Amino acid sequence: MRETENLLLRAAKLLELPADAVAGKSHIEIIGTRDAIIENHKGILEYGDTTLSLNLGTKILTLEGANLKISAMDERGLRLSGEITSVRFESV
Repeated sequence: MRETENLLLRAAKLLELPADAVAGKSHIEIIGTRDAIIENHKGILEYGDTTLSLNLGTKILTLEGANLKISAMDERGLRLSGEITSVRFESV
């Protein structure tokens, strides 16, 4: 699997494509402390007004804060709004 992933990453670089999109990696953008966009996650593990945990495949992403809410979601990902105070990655 690792060899296939390396091949996809090299192909993405040659074709000037985003590596995360080609290799199935998650794409995470945090805008200030108020918004986060997470694409290509594998599922929501926990969701409440103070915590959002997502399965990224090889890692768990946990965002903590206050008044958190999923303000948009589609088949590609989601947008989290609220006051984000902490971002943590854990191995699966």
